[in-house]
Amino acid sequence: MCVDILHPPGPIPDAQSLKTSEFLTTLDESLFARERERWEVGGNCNFLIAAARLGMRVECVGHVGNDAAGAFLKNTLHDEGVPLRRLASRELVDEVREKERKKNGAETGSQMDKTLVCHVLRDGDGGHAFCSRYDLGPWPLLAEVNGVDDHAAKSLGKTRAVFVNGFVFDELKPSAVKSAVAIAKVPAFPDPNPPDCSPILVPEGTITSACLLIHITKD
Repeated sequence: MCVDILHPPGPIPDAQSLKTSEFLTTLDESLFARERERWEVGGNCNFLIAAARLGMRVECVGHVGNDAAGAFLKNTLHDEGVPLRRLASRELVDEVREKERKKNGAETGSQMDKTLVCHVLRDGDGGHAFCSRYDLGPWPLLAEVNGVDDHAAKSLGKTRAVFVNGFVFDELKPSAVKSAVAIAKVPAFPDPNPPDCSPILVPEGTITSACLLIHITKD
């Protein structure tokens, strides 16, 4: 799950400069990143909202951080009538936070507390590019998540179908995706996968990619 920040048209750096932590920090600290009117929910959130507006009963399973971007994402989905089920348990988030605190020797903030933000760059002539933590790793971003929390499992257990989004292996281990789809025991519909994304096998079929799990609940 992510929040997109739409930057005004301007020159787009070359690929070598674009995918760097230095450039990402520059974007994160820019004035444009602080302007909430430039924020939009991204990733599977667009599918969720469209499905809900068409009258489907949908829920999402994913992870958002304890930050402003996470609050924006949760509030937007709530306003559209889409419940959010947590992928990682609160106990796991606390455990990872403590591990990172001990490793870094200070309260630097856990990656589990940060919602993924994607900066959308445009050149004004139809060209565009993206810059986010997805590009930098280490992968998967949520490496501590090995399965699905009970909060999400209850919803997945009553689903009719599962829709899965791309770039799963940037965010989750295969075991986490396999766990979610296995609990659902229904057809899974994958979004077109990135070219470097290998398929994973589950009893119900092959899932080529996933990152946020969305399902249509029974009446």
